[in-house]
Amino acid sequence: MRTGTLSIDTSPSGVSVVVDGTPRGVTPVEIELSPGDHVAELIAGNSRRRVPVTIRAGSQSSQFLEMPSAAASGVTELRVRSEPLGAAVMVDGRYAGRSPVSIADLEPGNHTVLLQHEGRTVIEQVLVEAGKSASLFIPLPAKANTAAAGWISVIATPVDVQLFEDGRLLGSSNVERIMVPAGPHEIDIVNEPLGYQERRSIRVAAGEVTRIEPTWPTGLLSVNAVPWAEAFVDGRSVGETPIGNIEVPIGPHEITLRNPKLGERRAFVIVSVREPAKVGVDLLAK
Repeated sequence: MRTGTLSIDTSPSGVSVVVDGTPRGVTPVEIELSPGDHVAELIAGNSRRRVPVTIRAGSQSSQFLEMPSAAASGVTELRVRSEPLGAAVMVDGRYAGRSPVSIADLEPGNHTVLLQHEGRTVIEQVLVEAGKSASLFIPLPAKANTAAAGWISVIATPVDVQLFEDGRLLGSSNVERIMVPAGPHEIDIVNEPLGYQERRSIRVAAGEVTRIEPTWPTGLLSVNAVPWAEAFVDGRSVGETPIGNIEVPIGPHEITLRNPKLGERRAFVIVSVREPAKVGVDLLAK
């Protein structure tokens, strides 16, 4: 299928562009799209503009819009651009899109930016000040010699985890694989909000992917309802309330409480390894 091209520019430049719900970089930008109707959304701090566009095969459409700057709106923002373009960008271990990309509403302070592209990885530290826009341009090194390197891939985790070695962030399980030098490695697998950390000793073979499947821990969950209810955790019945110290994998869970006379209520809870989680619902309350 032949595509068409949409060119978007703004004043000021560096505005985040999202097309049909997918981040497509920052202005000025050219985007190849399939023929048909699309919606481009431009995001500058708290300001958003939605622009419907129709693309025809082989055609080129242009849009130019005036947008408020991030500094004018008092929003903290980080713009990341790489050479070449298209690198996967993670900020503090969370995937932010492919460069060029704009990340809004960051907490002021130091942040770790990791870029990966065709086996190349660069990590930089950047200071973001409150109410200001910061820019980071990162040239990626020449393509790595894959004969002297391999990859790490994390599998079977219900939530995102970060990988560290000697205190240095290597990447996140959001990325399909992370390139590292061949040889032995001591890897720390971490999810700080859940209190989870595990160390693995691995050996990475040159040109091959070493898969790590973490030993996912459990935490404790207590559920109660007034007057009473049958309780379900992620659709699985665990008995009638009150129920204490149910062992469940750490992470988010959906709790369903059913009473034949009072109906059904749902709640959501995050279980960590630090302390037992508790869910209490008053079915008599309106």
